[in-house]
Amino acid sequence: MKVLHVNYTDKGGAFIALKRVDEALKFNFSEEYSSCYLIVNPAGSICLNYVTPIKSTLDKLISFLRPRIVRMLTSIIFKSDGKATESYNILRSRKIIKFINNSDFDVVHLHWIGGETISIKDFNRIKKPIVWTLHDSWPYLGRHHFQIFNNSDITNKAIDNYLKNVKRRAWKNLGMEIICVSDCLKKEVDNSEIFIGNNVIKIHNSINTDYWQPIELELARNLLNLSKEKTYLTLGAVNPTSDIRKGFSLLTEAIKLIPSEMNNNIEILMFGTCGDDIVLSGIKTKFMGEISDELVLKILFAASDVILVPSYYESFGQTALEGISMEKPVVCFDSSGTVEIIKHLENGYVAKSFCPDDFAKGIIWAINNSKTLKIKQSSRRYAVNKFDYREISAQYLDVYNKVVSKSKIHE
Repeated sequence: MKVLHVNYTDKGGAFIALKRVDEALKFNFSEEYSSCYLIVNPAGSICLNYVTPIKSTLDKLISFLRPRIVRMLTSIIFKSDGKATESYNILRSRKIIKFINNSDFDVVHLHWIGGETISIKDFNRIKKPIVWTLHDSWPYLGRHHFQIFNNSDITNKAIDNYLKNVKRRAWKNLGMEIICVSDCLKKEVDNSEIFIGNNVIKIHNSINTDYWQPIELELARNLLNLSKEKTYLTLGAVNPTSDIRKGFSLLTEAIKLIPSEMNNNIEILMFGTCGDDIVLSGIKTKFMGEISDELVLKILFAASDVILVPSYYESFGQTALEGISMEKPVVCFDSSGTVEIIKHLENGYVAKSFCPDDFAKGIIWAINNSKTLKIKQSSRRYAVNKFDYREISAQYLDVYNKVVSKSKIHE
């Protein structure tokens, strides 16, 4: 089984999820599975298993500019939002489609394909079986990747409705295998008319629980030069103050409600973004920068007491899963896929949607319970039993075999 994984870039949550499933498949089914990555806009160094028709400097420049030019033009012509949280996917993707069809891959596995990776109308030109893992809401919305960014302006609504209709017509009865990473995502897809005639199932994202194991707290803090006495609250966010979805404003309000007698002993560690240290309501917030090395990230989680996910919406919640794998309680809202990872008062605290008061209560509860054996064991057990990479990779291999068998019947 030879699989081509297609993703816009080689960074971010979707790529992490892609890479973890791919590594799990290679580890558990090495004789039955092989793969390559088609990364349209690589941010890191090119790996040996990267393949792409976008090779020349000009091709790379065009690939980089395509989504930006589309967003700029639509913002000028239609006065749309023009945000990076939008994808239109209206430009033809001839080179990529030709490359896919001329290749010897058995399955094309699509992941995050915004940014003009593949045109909406080009799906039916792909001559290989398609598996598509949805990592956000873009496939069933108009141009936005998350519902929270939808605009009520008449012009913007018209654009969204137009793109929804284009998707519905282009993707109807294509026979794709659509994979949702959470129940909440699957529910939204099931309620949409866009994927009629395609099979929709749920498979959670996975984690290698053999690798993501607890590390002794004092050792981790020594490695990161952190205080042994402090209580560390950790969260990950890119552009936390400008990306509304990440809920930084909600966290700021919640922090104000932490009792003042606790503040002196608390520090917030934020990874995924750079900046000067700031103080939120008396609590120091240290920016740890972008962490691409999983070992460093694992050590940071091990050095933490509590993991925070104040997001308005997460299609899944990789950070939460990493947290419970490391025996850390997680505080989140009850608004998205994260609730399938966090069980209230068992391995974390699920606060009422967008209620800073309840989120603050969750932080206090998590701090007070972070070192209890029951919470640690419950967190770890849940990660191993429900999200372990062995089980998830087996589900994906079954999907690949199913779509290949189905395509042979229709040949």
